[in-house]
Amino acid sequence: LIPERGATLGNFGAASITAGEAWVTVNEGIWDDSARQRGATGALWIARVRWSKPDQQLRKADKGN
Repeated sequence: LIPERGATLGNFGAASITAGEAWVTVNEGIWDDSARQRGATGALWIARVRWSKPDQQLRKADKGN
């Protein structure tokens, strides 16, 4: 989901946005120059996951509202 550019990855988060989509977030931690040499910048990454089938738990929750 997220490019590996030599940094430590941390502060992961995952969120269901809709029954068909979720987001994953993670931040690059740079502890030394070797990560920078491989392209790390301390970026916050957000990956969108689009499911081939809707999340049934979210569909049930949506119907209850």
